[in-house]
Amino acid sequence: MRISRAIIIILVLLQTVLTVCGQSGALLREAASLAEMGKVREAEKIYEGLLGDSSVSIFARFSAEERLGESLFARGEYERGIRTLREALITGIHIGLDFRAASQLRYNIALHLSALGRYEEALIVLGGARFEPHSEGSRKKAAHLSEIESRRGNYMRAVEILDSVMPEFAEAAETDKTAAEDLAAIVQNRGFNRLEAHRFSDAVADFQRALPLTEGASHAIVLSNLAWAEAEGGSHAAALGHIDEALRWFRKNGGEKGFDYINALRKRATILDRAGRDREASAQFRQFFDLERARLLRELPAMSQHTRLNYWMREKPLISQAFNFSKADPELLCDIALMRRSLSMLGIDDPKKATAAVAATSRDIRRLLPDRTAMVHIAEFTDTARQTRYAALILPKKGEARCMPLFTEKEIMEYPVFDGWNTLAETIGSDQYYTLSSLYSDSAFCAKIWNPILEALPETTEKVFLVPEGVFHLIGIENLDNAPAPVYRVSSPLNIEPDRPLGRIPKSGEMLFAGGFNYNDGLDVAQEPEMETFADLPQTRIEIETLARVMSGKPTFRLKEREFADSVCGRRILHLSTHGYAGYTDIAPMPRFIADTLAIDVYLNYSGIALSGANGADIYNPVPYDDVMTAREFVDMPLKDAEMVVLSACQTARGVVSDENVSGLVRALKMAGAKSIVATLWSVDDEAARRFMEYFYECMLAGIPRRESFRLARLRLMQYEREEDVKKFDASRMRNVSTGEKRVTYPFADSYYHAPFILID
Repeated sequence: MRISRAIIIILVLLQTVLTVCGQSGALLREAASLAEMGKVREAEKIYEGLLGDSSVSIFARFSAEERLGESLFARGEYERGIRTLREALITGIHIGLDFRAASQLRYNIALHLSALGRYEEALIVLGGARFEPHSEGSRKKAAHLSEIESRRGNYMRAVEILDSVMPEFAEAAETDKTAAEDLAAIVQNRGFNRLEAHRFSDAVADFQRALPLTEGASHAIVLSNLAWAEAEGGSHAAALGHIDEALRWFRKNGGEKGFDYINALRKRATILDRAGRDREASAQFRQFFDLERARLLRELPAMSQHTRLNYWMREKPLISQAFNFSKADPELLCDIALMRRSLSMLGIDDPKKATAAVAATSRDIRRLLPDRTAMVHIAEFTDTARQTRYAALILPKKGEARCMPLFTEKEIMEYPVFDGWNTLAETIGSDQYYTLSSLYSDSAFCAKIWNPILEALPETTEKVFLVPEGVFHLIGIENLDNAPAPVYRVSSPLNIEPDRPLGRIPKSGEMLFAGGFNYNDGLDVAQEPEMETFADLPQTRIEIETLARVMSGKPTFRLKEREFADSVCGRRILHLSTHGYAGYTDIAPMPRFIADTLAIDVYLNYSGIALSGANGADIYNPVPYDDVMTAREFVDMPLKDAEMVVLSACQTARGVVSDENVSGLVRALKMAGAKSIVATLWSVDDEAARRFMEYFYECMLAGIPRRESFRLARLRLMQYEREEDVKKFDASRMRNVSTGEKRVTYPFADSYYHAPFILID
């Protein structure tokens, strides 16, 4: 029997399709196996390979997109992860994905978006998820809708959503133990929302309703939450009775080292404070803090850096309640502020170093302080009225610690600058010459910030180590014209140390002086003139040539991102003279219910510097090796050997202030291991930056300690003289003409030129 040619072709094609599908399935299984073994990047390469293969079936493409998206998000590439998941959703729609599976995918995307604080997008995506009425999926959707409204501060709207599904949970709870647990959680969530809305009696009623739905540890937790709500409503005696009952259960069943017992102690301290029993509250909080720190020290070695940061996002608002206690011990507050900083932005990935940092106390900081110095830690916290406030914790080398209340964030952000034309909030994100110069020469502003602190310092204090938080990351306090000098900025009290000379001069291979880049390197700008994002900076080439000569190093004028990534290991000094950018400069209050660092990490994508060929990149959608180094990409750089990283560029100290630092280049470099960082608070003048850096390195090379070299470089820049011809208008010629006389000018005397530079240890 003869088989037609057409049938043969069809059979061959079918066999080919089956072979390809089989290969795709095998690769997907291999990738899943690699991911389970922790080889995430290898798994991602397989997924990316499948997506780059045009012969792969649309079904395999969907699976690869979904798995790759989840992997990218889990690994910290949040934007790319969500984008890939959205692509998976589109692919799924094309293949006729079952509505249940499509809804689950939408639900997962919404979870990720809300974790990033992008609630409006999350609501839109979640709105497209269609679950069957009265199903587990519909209840989960409602619960998450309520959670989003809570995070947005719409507490009573969250309560309305929970009320709409409460009967469903109650009905399911009659026959399903898991649903009964869900009902108890829903009732408690409603109580929390009512508590946040100051509906204290309603919150108490919800927690009372949840009590019979729980048993064991869950029952004791509800008791402690009930006590908290009663205390907020003024029923202090009842609150103390319930919290003591909960403490007895936790002590009997888990001992005094358990998380629930320790957390209940914190609530008891808060209840005592609400009852006006100040000294008892402070002593109780000290007991809580000591036990909490001991628990953390036990668990810390097993925590990853990301886990530690997530832990702290949950714990910081709770442990910071001590700042509201009127009789709180200043030494205790110093210890709390120190642990807050040790757990936040420093990126200590060595468990031993992290443990040592958490174990440190104010006594250890006193030992680090040189004679005749003091630490001033400007702490940010939320008061009982939910306003952000600042207090100065003053810890001298000798003498008692003090806590000086300062002002609310609203008060300082609304401070009028330049005769009231701008507020401080507008100024810190500005590059306006007159506004910035006015702020830094404003004696009233300096007095508002420093006078209370100066009055509290011992008279023998000669130097101040400043640990800033909140808006003070974006203000160069040490550069205010009337500020006490010298003021040294440190990212943590543990970084306080005597100012030392450079020591052994780095060898040429231990330094990187790079700048004078061609930002159109490898691009056909004639075809795409709109790609001119970064203009040439001729002064940066002169700066790099000069510094390389001063330090006997080698200048680098062409540096691509891949080359940079391969060359940083082992460098003691990295100096980059180029364009910098910060897409956002603001104070970003984290939603109270976010228990993750994702929203902070996202901001790392919005700051960066430009390398050779950077005009080919989209800074709003960065990708690997696009010749724009984002702060996110700096985090993964091996900078443990970097004694100093100098970012001679615009706005490199800017970004969104969240948690303990600016979520930008400075935070990223600290997380990568850099010890000292030189950065800028606004767009710098090219010549001023070049001369400042030249003076700075010349002083260090002369054996002057680093911090003092930095201070002297600023003074030299202020005092730089330039001779200019004196000209006079000649009416007969209708133009200015030289008089033959000379006059001395100081072109960089204004704060705008010399005050943007900050040194962060």
